[in-house]
Amino acid sequence: MHDYQIVILSYNHPELTAQTIGSVLNLGFPAQHVVLVHNGSEQKHSQVLNEKFKDIKHIFLEANQGFTGGANFGLSEAFKTCDKALFLTNDTEALALPTQFPNAYDLFSVLISKRNSAHVDSVIGEVNLRTGTLTHIRNVNDLINSRHHKTYVPGSAFGITKTAFETLGGFDETFHTYWEDVDLSLRAHEKNMHIGHHLEFHVKHKIGKTCHKHRFYTLYLFQRNKKRFLARYSKSYFTFRLYYYAGMCRLAWRILKQPQKKTNFNFWWKALCDQNI
Repeated sequence: MHDYQIVILSYNHPELTAQTIGSVLNLGFPAQHVVLVHNGSEQKHSQVLNEKFKDIKHIFLEANQGFTGGANFGLSEAFKTCDKALFLTNDTEALALPTQFPNAYDLFSVLISKRNSAHVDSVIGEVNLRTGTLTHIRNVNDLINSRHHKTYVPGSAFGITKTAFETLGGFDETFHTYWEDVDLSLRAHEKNMHIGHHLEFHVKHKIGKTCHKHRFYTLYLFQRNKKRFLARYSKSYFTFRLYYYAGMCRLAWRILKQPQKKTNFNFWWKALCDQNI
């Protein structure tokens, strides 16, 4: 028997979520150990999934709580009856699920493949604390050993223990969506927790399917949260400002070449002016 629970976060897109749940159950994972969080989904979408998967546990949130709020709620529910959990977003497909949760880690990443291919998207992530650059590491030999680089566990699929979750207080919900996984990992590093990767857990990630590249998420929240993260963890205030604003200037130049430049500039400006860091 599997010694952990699986938490799946869903926001509308019932057909996408059904594929995620189906992939988990098809691997022999017990339905009673699956927690599905309907994170503000429309009632008609939640009802479809509730009727299709009656044996799993359904949690209904009236309003969308963002990735952070939805994930925290689902993990908190799972940890009421277990002390280990695997978290999945509803744009992933489970390819391999070991029965045993690794004892070596408090927080770990899994092997993530790209959609529609056998190519590896990541085994773990790495952040450059000087530039704010995020890198998906496809081979652990590519990790950079320096004080400016830290590993992080991507939020699309990861394992975490109850002790780690409660010690860290879960995700910082002020991030809403994007960079929350990097922040959680950095706080885990500060607590000297055991962070790593476990490649026997394997999922395929249908990148961008949930947010559908909505610019509120991929532009405003991403850039706002990048600024918030760098302000919190950068060792140098000057370096943080230099790299962040230089990056925003490069982004503005790319937006100028886009047909949706007016809309994108609105989100760009909103991120630039947001002082809530």
